Amino acid sequence: MDAKRKKWLIAAAVIGASAVICRACAGAVRAHLDQLRPFLLRGNGEDCRDELALAGVRFTAVPDRAEGAGGCRLRGVVQVGALGPALMPPARMTCRLAHDFRAFVDRSVQPLALDLLKAKVVSVHHLGTYACRPMRGGGWLSEHAYADAIDVASFRLSDGRVVAVRDSWRAGGARQEFIRAVAKAACGEFTTVLTPDYNAMHADHLHLDDGMWRTCGM
Repeated sequence: MDAKRKKWLIAAAVIGASAVICRACAGAVRAHLDQLRPFLLRGNGEDCRDELALAGVRFTAVPDRAEGAGGCRLRGVVQVGALGPALMPPARMTCRLAHDFRAFVDRSVQPLALDLLKAKVVSVHHLGTYACRPMRGGGWLSEHAYADAIDVASFRLSDGRVVAVRDSWRAGGARQEFIRAVAKAACGEFTTVLTPDYNAMHADHLHLDDGMWRTCGM
């Protein structure tokens, strides 16, 4: 572990302990930890961008900057247009998320599509990556506030079919088998995976992120 990342992890641990000791300070503690979280995100430097380029991902680098009044920060972010399949629409995400999502599509999504649906995925359609906002129903900033999450809504196949999360999750047959297998595989690739089984707010998408909290919401 490099010295800078170790420093941020120690700082986060101290702040987390303070939240337990001083419940009355929870709001201030949460705000400070939200400020630290972008610096805890792993592997978003130049090496990651070199890996993306070698993998054939179409992207441009986004300058680091803070946004809004709530502590949102873009750090190590790239604008991605295609990662094998097209990404629709193009999206800002951390370099590491782009790297992990491309690998996930190659290792899991494409083989599952070929096996279960007899077609390749030609585009991935999402509902958003970066959004400067807190978690739904909670005070912590969302991983979307750091461009470290993607909400996958559907996959378009080479034969023209569209497999949408909302329509396929309980549809039965090969489409349901595919979309649930994709979600299950995602739990082994990402820190957090939230599905229609997790709550009604995820009825139409799979939330995937590389953040600090581990959840497999199936």
